Amino acid sequence: MGAGHFGSSLLHKFQRSMKMNLSLKRKQIVAFAALALLLITAFLALRKCGDYLVVDNARKSDVILIPARGLPRRYDRGFDLLRNGYAPHLIADVPAINYFGNPAPEMAEKYFAQQQVLASKIDICVVKITLPESIQAGKCLEKFQPKSVLIVAGEFQTRRALIDFSRNLPQYQWSVTPSQPHPQFPVPWWTNQHLARIVYTEWNQLLWSEIFDR
Repeated sequence: MGAGHFGSSLLHKFQRSMKMNLSLKRKQIVAFAALALLLITAFLALRKCGDYLVVDNARKSDVILIPARGLPRRYDRGFDLLRNGYAPHLIADVPAINYFGNPAPEMAEKYFAQQQVLASKIDICVVKITLPESIQAGKCLEKFQPKSVLIVAGEFQTRRALIDFSRNLPQYQWSVTPSQPHPQFPVPWWTNQHLARIVYTEWNQLLWSEIFDR
């Protein structure tokens, strides 16, 4: 009886040990699967985070607005929109600063004068670079009293621009288009250090705006 009881006890311990090992393996498999799913989700989120920043819902408006951070690429995009009838006027917010000793408003005026037929449709609004873009835009738009405004912004700044302008100037109907519409999605921002820096900065500013500026 003693030997049989001893053998039965060993068998019971062995079975219990096997169950514990199986339970541990199951937990390890579940943990590994959860980690793998988390990593895949994080990878896809990072891959798509640049796309989320890009908005292009351009529609015909009363005015095209190029904020103070305008660059030649944004101006050229604005000219294309003017030619295609998206608006009868374009407002370029130009900061009251100097570039290499030359006043930015004068440089912008000379650049726009080269556009011949379009020059009469372009209005330069000199602004203070220290003021928020929406405040600058509000003052510049008073001249035309538009109901709808189409913003031209850098591709990764489009979503934040649309949110900020819509929130701070709700009396206007806003739409936005990137200065360089990207033909490829997802936008491969991770392949370029400069683009990666822009995406990082824009996400920080967008989150700050959504959390603290509401």
